[in-house]
Amino acid sequence: MKKIRQAQVSEKELLSDLTLESKAYWGCSNAFLEKCRPHLIMTKKYIEEWPVKIIELNDEIIGYFSLKNIDGENRLDNLWIKPAYI
Repeated sequence: MKKIRQAQVSEKELLSDLTLESKAYWGCSNAFLEKCRPHLIMTKKYIEEWPVKIIELNDEIIGYFSLKNIDGENRLDNLWIKPAYI
């Protein structure tokens, strides 16, 4: 069953790993990923301040997305999916 739910701060490392795994899927070199790492890490503050939604399929986390409110409009800020589901 598919499910979308709010991310928990305790899942920040899992989401960071998923982000890096998803980014690597697109053929990025390890050197490039290491340069990007600081910008791809999910933080406690980010989860507390913005809507971060987990996408589950049969109780497995397969991705997540987040929104930011800019000028009164929710805009997509992150969308990361496990490579097996891309």
